[in-house]
Amino acid sequence: MWPVDSDKVGNSSVPARNLSKPNLGGVIFGCKHHTISECLTNQLFGLPGAHISYVRKIEPGLPLFLFNYSDRKLHGIFEAASHGRMNIDPYGWTEDGKERSPYPAQVRFFIKTNCQPIGEDMFRPIISDNYYNTRHFYFELDHAQVRGLLSLFTCNQLKDNARSPFVTSKGKNVFAAMPTTRKGNEGFNETRIPGEREDTATEFGGGRKSAVVFRTENSYASLILVESGGNGLSSLNSTSNSSSEDRAQKQFISDQEELVYDMMKAHIPSTSGHGLSKEGEDSTLVLMIKEVKERMTFLEKKQVESEKEVQGLRKVARECCRAAQGLAKHAKELESKLGSSMSPAGESSKKSSVDFRLTSEELVYIIGGFDGDSWLSALDSYSLSLDLMTSLRPMSSARSYASAAALDGRLYVFGGGDGSLWYNTEATNGGISLRWFGEGSLAGVTLSGKVFAIGGGNGVESFSDVEMIDPILGRWIKHQSMIQKRFALAAAELGGAIYSVGGFDGEAYLRSGERFDPREGFWARIPGMKTARGCHSMAVLDGKLHVVGGYDGSGLSSGVEVFDPRASSWYAGAVLNMARGYAAAAVVGGSLYAIGGVTVDNVVVDVRRTGWAVTDRTAVGQRSFFSAIVM
Repeated sequence: MWPVDSDKVGNSSVPARNLSKPNLGGVIFGCKHHTISECLTNQLFGLPGAHISYVRKIEPGLPLFLFNYSDRKLHGIFEAASHGRMNIDPYGWTEDGKERSPYPAQVRFFIKTNCQPIGEDMFRPIISDNYYNTRHFYFELDHAQVRGLLSLFTCNQLKDNARSPFVTSKGKNVFAAMPTTRKGNEGFNETRIPGEREDTATEFGGGRKSAVVFRTENSYASLILVESGGNGLSSLNSTSNSSSEDRAQKQFISDQEELVYDMMKAHIPSTSGHGLSKEGEDSTLVLMIKEVKERMTFLEKKQVESEKEVQGLRKVARECCRAAQGLAKHAKELESKLGSSMSPAGESSKKSSVDFRLTSEELVYIIGGFDGDSWLSALDSYSLSLDLMTSLRPMSSARSYASAAALDGRLYVFGGGDGSLWYNTEATNGGISLRWFGEGSLAGVTLSGKVFAIGGGNGVESFSDVEMIDPILGRWIKHQSMIQKRFALAAAELGGAIYSVGGFDGEAYLRSGERFDPREGFWARIPGMKTARGCHSMAVLDGKLHVVGGYDGSGLSSGVEVFDPRASSWYAGAVLNMARGYAAAAVVGGSLYAIGGVTVDNVVVDVRRTGWAVTDRTAVGQRSFFSAIVM
């Protein structure tokens, strides 16, 4: 069902979009060539357990789609036949049912309309907001995205005598024994997709009303083309496969131009004396087809040019990075030779001077995360002044959504997972203590000689738990819980107290914050932020808390808010140059830096009283879902 190769990392882990049930218009599930037959035969879709937060919001009648990672095509149209829940088939997608299913977040479905699968270059413009890197996207769909996909599939609807694109390895049509329609008023109607016009909310199987999808005033086709013109076509070209499924799929037309011609022939009546010319629709269709061809030619040309430019820029960036690292290494060698060439009397003082220049700067330690292609086990130290990343001893496995804290020269890393599982193990790595709770997206703070692990979640529920490690006792112990459950929160120590701000409580993103002062002995609420957010970062600068970026429930934010504990109030800070989430905020040399994140691969520095400015530092590269700390 779910791919087991590198594509797994794209959507196997929360956070998701966390759309509320009224705003959830549909869901995409995943498969590969060797699992699609079982999905369709058993009429069951499944995802890893971490996705149950939105799978459980699925109700009967909700539109569903199936993405095949093998050829990167989207199949439809399906409709939920049950509520989404855990373990409908506890042994699905396993060999002879010997093990528990790796995809327990499941839903029953039936085939609404038998349509030709759609390539990624066709559906990507419709769900472009869901892509958080070039190959991976969130599976939750809002109503506007569902309307676009339904119209696109309607254009690709198979004729009654056409062969189904879903063919098993034995050559049997898996749709043969499956229902393709439902009786009564069920299906994709105006009650499923609020705001749909009555004429386009009817059944998509056929009839004259189906031709309305080509009308200018309510045309899904024209809407899709306009959005494609603004956003461009995907630069990804899925690799062809010689499997039986691909050979069957090649029997269908995949080119967008031919699809438009086919739909025109299928929906325009051929009876003499009753053509569309009397209503002017024939000329409208011809103009639309001409416009489609012109735009596709233009976009294909631009796509080729853009790909060449991107490849060139990437090559230049790699060469610059190698040159910078070489210069830094050469500088160290020269300084070492300078120290060794001094007389014995001056040897110690010069050596001390060299060591001071090399080690006195505070370094940003970057732990794990995601580089756009894979989850990382790397542990690196980053010098902002040299723009130099130094690889340290890696962790035993890939880690993301973890947190970190420093105490007595030791780096504590806790929480997180490998992209699909949350870990609950503990290990040590030289001077680094690793603690893996069965949760992720938690926060870490050092206070009064102790390390605190705060909040987090496991993909199904959010936590308010707080644990503390005392180096003298050498073990983790429970501490007083927060007032509010918080997943993907931010926390920091300021003025001898712990502040935790924002996050997701399982239902909504939070504006609220709270403070724990050991002198008081309890958590107390503080004024809320102006904007609810999670997946944000926070750092202390000039005795104030600076909250940077994050996700506000509808999209990534570029907003910055500052909390002054003396005035007990928030005020707006300088806005980032670009929105970002799952970045790191670090204060080095009296300046605040926002490093990495979901949507960017550069470093931004806040020069006080002059606002945010993009720097030329590139050593960090593309990095997100990591933890970082200054030492």
